[in-house]
Amino acid sequence: MLYWRRSSSMLRIEPSEEDIWKEIDAYDLSQSASVSDRLYWHSEMLVDRDIYDGLFTRSPRMPCFDSDLPVGHDPTDWIITYRLRCTDGISLNRIIEGLSYGDQDILQPAADLAEHTGVVKLLSYQLLHHEIEEPHHDPMFGSPVEALTGYVRWARYTLQMHQEVLKQAGVYEAIYISLFDYSRLSSSWLQSIIEHWDSATNTCWVGPNELTVTLWDLCTISGLPILGIPYEECIPIDYDLFSRRPAGQQRRGEFVHSAGLHKSLRHYYDLYQQRRRGRSRRGTISLEVWIESFLHPSALITEFGRIQDPFDRRPHDTEQHSEDLFEPGSVDGLHHISARRYSHDVLLISFVATWLCYFVFPSQNRVFRPSTLLMASLIATGRRVSLAPAVLAQIYRSLGKICTTYGSGQCSVEIPWHYLHGWMHIHVAGAFSCPELPGYFTERHFPSLLQLARATSSTDRAQIRLFMFAPLQMTDRYRLIYRSPLGSLPPQCFGVPLVDSQSEKRTPTLLSRSGYIPIASYFISMRPGWICYRRHGSVILEGYNPNRAARQFGLVQATPLDGLPVVPGIVDTRQLGSLPLSVCLEAASMTWAFLLRLGTGSRFYIPHMDAPTGISHLRLAWIRHTFSSFIEMGIRVYSRKARRQRPSEYPSVPQGHTTGHKETSKLDDRKRKRSPEPTFRHGGPVVKDRPISPPTDRGHPRHRSSNNVPVSKHISADLPSSPILVPDTLPTPPGFPFSAFSIDQSKRLSSSQSTHSNSTQMLFEDAADDTITELAISSSLFSDSTWVIVDDVPESSSLSVTAHLGDYYSSGSSDEIHLSGSELACFVSRIPSRARRYFGQRLLSRAHHIVTALRHLLLGVDLDDLPFPDLASFCVKASLLLDCAAASGLQDTALETWEYLCRVVAFGLYQLHFVPEELAIGVPDGLEDAVRAAWERMKRISMDRDFGLQALRRCQRDISAEQLELLEILGELRALRQRGMALLERRQDLRAAATYTEEEFTWIAAEIERLEQDLTSSTEEFDSLRHQLETTQTRQMILQDRMFRIRQQIGSLQFSLR
Repeated sequence: MLYWRRSSSMLRIEPSEEDIWKEIDAYDLSQSASVSDRLYWHSEMLVDRDIYDGLFTRSPRMPCFDSDLPVGHDPTDWIITYRLRCTDGISLNRIIEGLSYGDQDILQPAADLAEHTGVVKLLSYQLLHHEIEEPHHDPMFGSPVEALTGYVRWARYTLQMHQEVLKQAGVYEAIYISLFDYSRLSSSWLQSIIEHWDSATNTCWVGPNELTVTLWDLCTISGLPILGIPYEECIPIDYDLFSRRPAGQQRRGEFVHSAGLHKSLRHYYDLYQQRRRGRSRRGTISLEVWIESFLHPSALITEFGRIQDPFDRRPHDTEQHSEDLFEPGSVDGLHHISARRYSHDVLLISFVATWLCYFVFPSQNRVFRPSTLLMASLIATGRRVSLAPAVLAQIYRSLGKICTTYGSGQCSVEIPWHYLHGWMHIHVAGAFSCPELPGYFTERHFPSLLQLARATSSTDRAQIRLFMFAPLQMTDRYRLIYRSPLGSLPPQCFGVPLVDSQSEKRTPTLLSRSGYIPIASYFISMRPGWICYRRHGSVILEGYNPNRAARQFGLVQATPLDGLPVVPGIVDTRQLGSLPLSVCLEAASMTWAFLLRLGTGSRFYIPHMDAPTGISHLRLAWIRHTFSSFIEMGIRVYSRKARRQRPSEYPSVPQGHTTGHKETSKLDDRKRKRSPEPTFRHGGPVVKDRPISPPTDRGHPRHRSSNNVPVSKHISADLPSSPILVPDTLPTPPGFPFSAFSIDQSKRLSSSQSTHSNSTQMLFEDAADDTITELAISSSLFSDSTWVIVDDVPESSSLSVTAHLGDYYSSGSSDEIHLSGSELACFVSRIPSRARRYFGQRLLSRAHHIVTALRHLLLGVDLDDLPFPDLASFCVKASLLLDCAAASGLQDTALETWEYLCRVVAFGLYQLHFVPEELAIGVPDGLEDAVRAAWERMKRISMDRDFGLQALRRCQRDISAEQLELLEILGELRALRQRGMALLERRQDLRAAATYTEEEFTWIAAEIERLEQDLTSSTEEFDSLRHQLETTQTRQMILQDRMFRIRQQIGSLQFSLR
């Protein structure tokens, strides 16, 4: 046995590999030692050695988690059919769609439970309430992906040389899409994500919809694999990094890690030492320097690939497309890209590490991290590495960091912003203007991020923010897409039950069948768990809750429950830095094993792409109680800001495309002059109205020489209810100018009345247009109550006009009127041509006098005694005054206001005319008593219904309380189970330790017995040798005595002879 002890005078970079094997070979001259003994001696001599002299931060790898996973988190069915209840609450029907009740499919863990009202903790809430200052420009929290010198050439060479290996590792397409330019994307959408991001649940609120970046979303966007070896960035100690394993007849075995990894680390070490001896004193190496150390100078070109010719094989003016342009091609005739002729495995490992530092896990200062070489060496051998969960954990943690430090200064984080742009692209149609993508990529289901190559995005921050509050009000420009793409999934798996079972060989069936890896990845992305990202000595754990975004999987969103497992030894996952590294690594290993577990026996299915989705009523009730005021406040604020910006048009664009046209400042100024903001010279405070949708049809409100009436889009307004009586027949007097009061249209009017939450809307429909005007009128026509008049039609007109009629009494009196008798005679004239001609000559510069006349005309209406001819006269006068106001240059905003007021008053007068006729009809005998009795019965039934509803609500509250208590009990039970499992694991560990101790004791006892036997045999041998020694000594004494006697005899003979 070789006993080697490290000397205190030895340097920490010693002994080298050659010195270690020389020492082992010198001891094993006869080569009688086994290979396992030699490798054991080799590993013992690596203890406390650091061959790179402290250049790298060393840390152990995550241990292999082979214990039992937490129980209680694998239900029989992950997708269950649940009976959703329908409540009587008022829903946000203006900004929500797809309400669901009855038998619906929901994603576990979830239930149809009532929740307590939550607290809004979004960044947008703080911005609306001015708790933090809003930036005047889009803040940059990190740098986008910019061109890197030599990267594109190196990527093309790698894709051509190692295509099969990269496809086996599942990163071929992910590296392919890194050839192109994604630096033109605006940060406006990223800002909106950050403002609506909930760091407690890692979800994003788009209106009342809760979305999140799922693992399947990230896989679809980036092409990064979900299944595989857990990703970690570290450089192990020499004991692990240079460990060896038996390899056939080789006496020295082979490295556990590839030899290319050691060569790459040595190259980084030599490059660092070279720069340290030179002028540069920096402690890191940039990506540019790292690439320059490998490539030939002719390959160091700063460029991006072109989407029509990724490998630069044809002239730029050629328009012919073929698949050969997009394929890497053969390696025959491919020139070596390296100047020093590095081996292919070193080049591949070094490039994959560069790709990880540049595109997947970008650094703030574009620094190369040598810790990525370990995972790059595994990818270079064709092994799949689970990259998507690690990237998603970094995105979650970075977004949460931005939300907590927003407003305290610039917060620069490391995050792949292009992946977030891709997430918005697949869920918001119209957010980006993308060039046409060749059919080669769509047919092969390349990552969707490829569609954003050289794309542009909208920078209209107010419109984007309005969409984030009310997506259904922006459907003409943006459209929210709930379902994630399902491109790479086989079509035969849709809508059929699937089982995550195990085969006879104890392998998951989803991995043993050909083509089922995407299905297994989709199944993993449906389950909650912890996602982990480990870099050196820091570990990030973030909660992954796909059950809060069930609509992204084609299911109905119910009340989500907590599905995250309890991590032993971890109380707060945000404070892992205060725990020992060994505890963090154990927790990381457990969370990785729990996230990627397969063969659980659970059933699931994947709905079709066109499967309907929705939100349960109880979930919507919680959203209404928690977010209602916040959402409506955001809609009011940002709809007003969006109206100020006045976009020229809202084109209808397909998914993924928007117009990139920007209006010049000169055109904006001209529109601003034509269409000022809605203000009133004659007083009246501006009352905040309901949010409205952006218009789709822009026109002039009232032509200067016509009697057409402006119309507007539909919008709701919450005002006190007022019953409006509409007669069956509505006669139109001669000369009546308002086309909205025709007989057919009055019938349409009566049929289109609708009531929303204590409000009554009257929908006027113009024969010349298909658009709809909606007016919300209070119970008193001429009181001080608020009138909300909404108009969405012309580009040059205001989007919302709000007036207070009571304030019109204080402005303008008879002293302000300077009209002659002939001018006043025109007010009662039946000849429109005379009035137009007269006013065209005399009142071109006196629009305010006409406004005063209109006001007096409206206030002078006698509501008590108004015969039908006077109604026609009022209509003619109002029409003439409106025409004169248009001819005298009255602003469009004021003209619309007075036109609407005249129409409302005229219609009200017609109602007042026909109501007495209806009241004059005789009442039959006994009908009044019958009506009174029916009314009393209705009151009693209504009271009984109210009492029943109250009792039902109390029962629902009691049931909810009991369900919450049951959930708490289940949580405690789950914690007890976890504790029991931990105790069982501890007992198993103790048993294993005891068993190992007993085995070790038995081995030691046997060794002692063997040594005793050896001692006994040695003693016997010693006794025999001692006996032989005694015999020999006795014989020697006899011989010495005999010699003495012989000497005496010879002496006596000599004496006698003398």
